[in-house]
Amino acid sequence: MTVVTAALLERQLVFFCPHISVLSGCVLGVLPLLRPYAWQSLLMPVTPLSMMGFLDAPVPFVLGVQYKTSEVMAR
Repeated sequence: MTVVTAALLERQLVFFCPHISVLSGCVLGVLPLLRPYAWQSLLMPVTPLSMMGFLDAPVPFVLGVQYKTSEVMAR
């Protein structure tokens, strides 16, 4: 319920999971829960380490991060 509420309020959502298949499934599973609304912002089921700068973006997003590095934890 918290994830659906945060998505409807257009918050920044970050999912952490070491398994790519579970990670992408969780991120992509949020979108059908929003019907009849549509997600209009950034959606990245698996975010590569080179694109971790998106965590500082001032826009709503749904990101999937495979590894919780010290850099990610600091943000």
